[in-house]
Amino acid sequence: VRVALRGGLLGGKGGFGALLKSQGKGAAGKTTTDFGACRDLNGRRLRQVNDEIALKKWSAMSDEQKEEAKRNADLPGSQYDSSTPSGIAGWHLPVPKWADGFSAKTAKNSRRKADIERKRRDEEQKQKEAERQRKRDENRRRQEAYVNSSTNTDSGLGLFGADDSALDAVTMGLKKRSKKRKLSERAEAALRSSVELDQQLASAAAAPARWLMVLAGDMDQGSGANAHRLHGASEFATACVSGCHLTSGNWYFEVTVGSGGLMQLGVANHLFRGDDTNGDGVGDCENSWAFDGYRGKAWHGGSELDYGSTWKLGDVVGVQLNVDEGFLAFSLNGEAMGNAYGPGEGFGLGPTKSGDATAGAGIEGVFPAFSLNEGQEVAVNAGQQPFKHAAPEGAQALKEGLDDTTKAILEA
Repeated sequence: VRVALRGGLLGGKGGFGALLKSQGKGAAGKTTTDFGACRDLNGRRLRQVNDEIALKKWSAMSDEQKEEAKRNADLPGSQYDSSTPSGIAGWHLPVPKWADGFSAKTAKNSRRKADIERKRRDEEQKQKEAERQRKRDENRRRQEAYVNSSTNTDSGLGLFGADDSALDAVTMGLKKRSKKRKLSERAEAALRSSVELDQQLASAAAAPARWLMVLAGDMDQGSGANAHRLHGASEFATACVSGCHLTSGNWYFEVTVGSGGLMQLGVANHLFRGDDTNGDGVGDCENSWAFDGYRGKAWHGGSELDYGSTWKLGDVVGVQLNVDEGFLAFSLNGEAMGNAYGPGEGFGLGPTKSGDATAGAGIEGVFPAFSLNEGQEVAVNAGQQPFKHAAPEGAQALKEGLDDTTKAILEA
């Protein structure tokens, strides 16, 4: 049977490709870059064919090339790639003839813009690294100057004496990284009862030549003539004066700043719990009060207020705790900065409530405490040495308020 068609078939102006092309031009000039839904002559979706090619190319890439590709994915022009036949990044097949705007020249210009952005980003990263190195060098220089000053026991601030190979000791301390305790051990320590903490405070004075005790985190402590020096060896570790449970009186002590960094120095009561894991130290809970000369702040209950002057290496912070009148005041190099808290501050003291965990423990009271960021150092003078600056009128040296055992260690 022979069939002959006469006339033309009713239809449009072109095929499906022409339709897509016309729609693309009418869509606010946006260029179509996804051709995965189209099929090849074998009936396969082009996205499936392209994915096979992309997987082979990815497998052949080195680890460095893969990392570079990930970093550059968000660069301007990253949707173009002059190395692909289409000029579209990730599309390894030719584009349909109806697709406009793709050529080797288009891909080249787009990648050139991406290269400029990549170079800018690399330069910015180099500048940041150079700044970090400058800060590391500056810290190292300050540490060396600080340690060299320890050759004079009276005026030096080093943690260890000159005979202890001070620079090596401090460097070792700065690099020290204690192994992380198990989470269960952290939780158990955080949930210690007040009685258990009080027992720890009371028994710490019996340790040979130790009147400063670490409450949270890791701290390096000096020994012998340097037993009054502390060096932070973990993030925001906290130490305190043991054998000290002040419930009345007017007291004074000094803290010499051995570094100019982040520290919070002040007092805490028997309910205080330091938590170096969360960066909580003195002043970060309701049971502690502190001065932060790095940021010029006073801290209590986790709240801050602008207070005092900023400190630097070698400055002497005077601390006056008047429990009777209920105020805490600080001075810097002999210049009074006024009350940080009070008068009228109770410091968490008062009649012991019935059923309170501290009832009968007999060691309710306030004590000096110090939270140091890693690498920071202080020297504490409770009156075992002459004060650098005169104590406020009516204030006694802190050592007079310590228990007999601790006072004997302090004065040994």
